[in-house]
Amino acid sequence: MFYILASRLQQEVSNVKKFTWNYSENGHGKGAPDGIGATCKRTADAVVATGGDIDNLESFVEAIQRRCSAITLFTIDDKAIQELTDGLQNETVNLKSFNGTLKIHQVKAEILRSPLESAPKAAKLIMKSLSCTCEDECQHFNLGVLEYKNKTKLNVDDIYTDSESENMDNSQNSTMETEDDGALAGPSSINQQNYTIGDYVLVKFLVRNTEYCYAAVINKIDTEEGELTVTFSKICDDKGHTFRVDENDVSNVPFDQVIKKLPNPDVALKGKRIFYYFNIPVPVFEK
Repeated sequence: MFYILASRLQQEVSNVKKFTWNYSENGHGKGAPDGIGATCKRTADAVVATGGDIDNLESFVEAIQRRCSAITLFTIDDKAIQELTDGLQNETVNLKSFNGTLKIHQVKAEILRSPLESAPKAAKLIMKSLSCTCEDECQHFNLGVLEYKNKTKLNVDDIYTDSESENMDNSQNSTMETEDDGALAGPSSINQQNYTIGDYVLVKFLVRNTEYCYAAVINKIDTEEGELTVTFSKICDDKGHTFRVDENDVSNVPFDQVIKKLPNPDVALKGKRIFYYFNIPVPVFEK
């Protein structure tokens, strides 16, 4: 389901950049598609009850279009369904699992594009336990993040014209030097690949020769400055499992102060308060 959202929606809606999907158990079977489906069924039943014949898909579409002018039906043949099925089976290596799908009630997605048409595309899905109306990325109700990246390599002919090939050969040495420089880049370029917005991390602060450790969730990644913007969590038990996010405690943390990435916690609602439970003890040392 999530992979289809990340990989197929952008093919059907070419200009999509962001989208949000909200759903709940209570709303199952009560949406607009369900109402349209029920109307089509009742209309078809009425046609048959009055002596009409509906013996195939084409006659069904014709009967509905004639009687329900506000409804437009699109037919999908077996070949198209089989092509999609075969395509997904060939891409099983790209499928990812997400622990806690039953807790998800909102998916906020961003489609990342390259200026070059043939360049790889990526999609980031942010899973939330409750719906959030923030337009920008936030840490509210975050359960975790799924990222899908197209690993298709670019073809040189797709980028360079014949007139540019000579310049490309002449600049090969300088390009190799640039790549070598990139290999020696600072921690920001290395660690950026390890973190995504919504990840939970353990960070450290040195205060008067004492090292304090805190659990935090990533709000923003600044590769130029080599730091993360995080919101800290407060421990709520004596075993390091239960935490509560303090939305007012936000700070910028350099990459070298991040000790490790934490597993995604489970979300628990107690009254109007939200708690996050880690399945392993988090070694925090709060001031």
